[in-house]
Amino acid sequence: MKQSKRILVAVDGSNHSLNAVKYIASYCSTSTHVSLIYILPKRPEQIFWQVNMDEEFIERMRGKYDRWEREQRGAGRDFLVSTKALLVKLGFQHDRLRIMLRERESGTATDIIAEARKGYDALAVGRRGLNKVGSLFLGSVSDKIVERVENLPVWVVGGNVHSSKMLLAVDGSENSAKAVDHVARFAADICADITLCHVIRGDEWVFGAPVFELDRDIEMRLEEWRNKGLQKMFSGYRERLIKAGIDPGQISIRCITRSLSRAADILKEAGEGGYGTIIMGRRGISKVREFLMGRVTTKVLNGAEGVAVWIVP
Repeated sequence: MKQSKRILVAVDGSNHSLNAVKYIASYCSTSTHVSLIYILPKRPEQIFWQVNMDEEFIERMRGKYDRWEREQRGAGRDFLVSTKALLVKLGFQHDRLRIMLRERESGTATDIIAEARKGYDALAVGRRGLNKVGSLFLGSVSDKIVERVENLPVWVVGGNVHSSKMLLAVDGSENSAKAVDHVARFAADICADITLCHVIRGDEWVFGAPVFELDRDIEMRLEEWRNKGLQKMFSGYRERLIKAGIDPGQISIRCITRSLSRAADILKEAGEGGYGTIIMGRRGISKVREFLMGRVTTKVLNGAEGVAVWIVP
């Protein structure tokens, strides 16, 4: 018997967090344990009464603060109750749904991450969309979570995702194998179509030498070896998916060659192919913010619009 998955969904009452909940409803089995966590906004005491003002003003501000706090708590509770009711309506088991309304302690992102360390299979967050230069809102809660969560898959849901098709970007690394296994745990439940996609840059070196410097016969031989390696890689990943219960007819393979930008081609493939989810390994995102330094995973995350991106450690 398969063990039920546990998903943590960070919500804040916004449409983008509601999109994350709807995404979970589409991509997870109704037997999944889903926990919804809502961190209350920071208390503004220092604004209201930790200032050198007369007592009458402080008391008036204190009353406004108390009212604001009650409203925030009520709004958070109402959102959690309504989203749980939505999941129940969509077939999720009531006793496997948990709602958590928490006071902000160390910080919104930090508090969410602390909960995420308690044995979940994935953490899902909504994304506010892209800014004018086409990247994530730096400093947002979802951005901080992506940076800091290193040992748990993070699902970043950008917009209202409609397609169940999954584009799994792979190479021959151990990180890619982990991404394949993570996808397999969920895709079998929803019968999703999966494309294993590998992108080869046009200027890549083959065994340490640029192709344009090689003798034609050597070039052809190395190309043959590389193709055999790709076939072995794709075959191995395909077998892992089938072993997890995914129908072989739902698995396809795509190899893009002579790419000028891996990230751009992955995003193009996702858009033109009507995919709802892109899955990648975590490499390229770190505490020192390689996030801003042009790595493939980062570029895909920054450029993804209207899709979810799974980042697998």
